[in-house]
Amino acid sequence: MWQPLTEPSVEDVHRVLTEVDVALWSSGASRTSGNCSRADRSGAVHHAEGRLIAVAGSVPDEECVMGIVAAHPGRSELLSDAVPLLEDVLRAGGALWLPTLDHDAGAAAAAAHGLVRAYTDLQMRTRTTAASASPPPLGTRLRELGAAPSDLHDVHDLVCAAWGAEDHWTAFHRRFEQAAREPALWVLLESEQGELVAACFGDGQDLADGRFKVVRHLDVAPGVRRSGLGRWALNELLVRFALAGWDEAQLGVHGDNASGAPAFYRSHGWSVVSSQDKWVRAPPSPAPGSRARRRGTGRTT
Repeated sequence: MWQPLTEPSVEDVHRVLTEVDVALWSSGASRTSGNCSRADRSGAVHHAEGRLIAVAGSVPDEECVMGIVAAHPGRSELLSDAVPLLEDVLRAGGALWLPTLDHDAGAAAAAAHGLVRAYTDLQMRTRTTAASASPPPLGTRLRELGAAPSDLHDVHDLVCAAWGAEDHWTAFHRRFEQAAREPALWVLLESEQGELVAACFGDGQDLADGRFKVVRHLDVAPGVRRSGLGRWALNELLVRFALAGWDEAQLGVHGDNASGAPAFYRSHGWSVVSSQDKWVRAPPSPAPGSRARRRGTGRTT
């Protein structure tokens, strides 16, 4: 039976999270493991024959809290029992991840508790190549990422424009300050007038099956999309990964991305190695005569 988390082993919790999906960010899994192991965090574990086989817990995710329910392969029936343990997360407007090798079981567990799919996260990988880099596209030039805060501010503004949504500067800086310490892994293209028009950057991540270079963002200014800038910036970053000694790269993207990003990546040799669904409490039906508010879909790359 499910028992409250009191003194679990962080290593055991991390093992459960990564066993169900080797492509999960190990940094995120470790963060979850650490939070689940603290007595002031809601969480529970399920043991069988003296072995931890399932975990339910919450982890801060930027400005919100995410719930994660994971079960050892072959025990996905435990997912449905665990969802109510994180009802406080759902009640507060948070979402649940149910990483599992059995996606039908995850969907059934979510549906049984009135949850609806918010989106599907795809993790994709490709081989890198140290092919000779081509010159920047006509009318653009490379910009080096410097130490000045204004450089990151320009990237932040480009990301907001590309997503069509505001990304709070403090949160953006916190996410990418560490990555900015490797300026060689930031491919920035600017126009001849000095305006930043494309950005593609990455860093290293520990995953359950190894350490990978990860493409964290690929963004192109709305006015110059479909002109080859994104393709060039991505290829340039992969060349830099290869020259640094990394032969594989990974990225994450929403499966229903409005810009068609998954198809773009597939056409350039990327393949899906993992997919997980994010579940939320179904919103109340709009009052008669009211119009539902439309929400855009942003990229996670």
